[in-house]
Amino acid sequence: MSAGSWKESAKSFLRRALPPGIHDPVLASARSIRDLAGSKAERRKLLLRHPVCLLGYSPRGLYPKVLSLCLTTRCNLRCFICRRENVKVQDLRFEKLFKVRNAIRHASTIDLTGWGESLLYPQFEDVLAYIFSLNARDDLIQITSNGTLLSGRLAALLAGHLGRMTLSLNAAKEETYNREMRHGDFGKTMRSVRDFLSGLPEADRKKVLFHFVAHTGNFREIPDFIRLARDTGVFSVTVGQYLVDIAEHHRYSLLNAREEYNAVIRDGEALGRELGVAFFARRFFTEKASSGFECVDPYDVCFVEVDGQVGPCCFCGSYRIGNVFDSGFESVWFGEGYRKLRKRRYLPACRNCSPFIPFDDPGAHFTAYLKEKEEFCEIHDMYGEITRSAKEAK
Repeated sequence: MSAGSWKESAKSFLRRALPPGIHDPVLASARSIRDLAGSKAERRKLLLRHPVCLLGYSPRGLYPKVLSLCLTTRCNLRCFICRRENVKVQDLRFEKLFKVRNAIRHASTIDLTGWGESLLYPQFEDVLAYIFSLNARDDLIQITSNGTLLSGRLAALLAGHLGRMTLSLNAAKEETYNREMRHGDFGKTMRSVRDFLSGLPEADRKKVLFHFVAHTGNFREIPDFIRLARDTGVFSVTVGQYLVDIAEHHRYSLLNAREEYNAVIRDGEALGRELGVAFFARRFFTEKASSGFECVDPYDVCFVEVDGQVGPCCFCGSYRIGNVFDSGFESVWFGEGYRKLRKRRYLPACRNCSPFIPFDDPGAHFTAYLKEKEEFCEIHDMYGEITRSAKEAK
């Protein structure tokens, strides 16, 4: 191809790939898009908001940084915090992973978490082998697990590739655990956790954390949970609020125990410092609404469910963008649905997103699925009035 024809092809591609107002300055001899879009991160965002892949060209830097793959919806526990009545039990078809091979290849983090316990997936080891054949990055794999199926063998498979292992235990005492995590055995689970930890290199053991989903029936055990973590050899503890997903469970929300919960968290912070355990938990009466904040998940994260349906995050409720098994990954990730969301966070779930609104806001304590229902309005109004009264009392 002659130099002239190459330049004409490049100009044609830029006219089709870049948005109006950008391609003309580029074609008018701007040194590069760097002159027009600021930092590398801003250039990436600009390109992802517009159809850069019309000619089948998918720049590696534009794939999601975090790829979440749901391997199964099956679970071996029936936890209080998780509603599974309407969950269809199914496993991802292993051969479908080929459909997301490019996303696997370019991801910085691959999260093997979803609506079930991922370690129940029959071909879990084959999944790891396939991922590592495409992407051998250190710190690549991220998993949230109930811990029941951990083992020294799994530790050996993940060694060097573990980015984070979050163990959702939600209790510090056997009685509470057996109530919260039905069909579980506290002693057996903790033995599995210790077996897994003993099989990890020291550097990887630091990437394991204990997570506690708090509600009115268990939050008082948080200090004991910190002690349990320290005694087990885990030095990071996080607390997340129970997101109520059925209306009649609103009485279990931390909104009903704000002052007492805050006191327990303050005790937990002091205990964490004393024991050398990193501790994170949100508190009431401390957060303010932020303005101008832009969620980066539509640019950085892709959640692929067991049937190939894609959601932009785990707080989006019933909204789905497309199906990567049917349409191909690129047609979804670079497609119109994602571009629309990148340009404007128009979803109701985005405007009332639990992680990003103040902890005092009632909306921070309910799932996006419940917020989609008419009955939530009454619940929100009730707790909104309680919140206003509490703030006035302060």
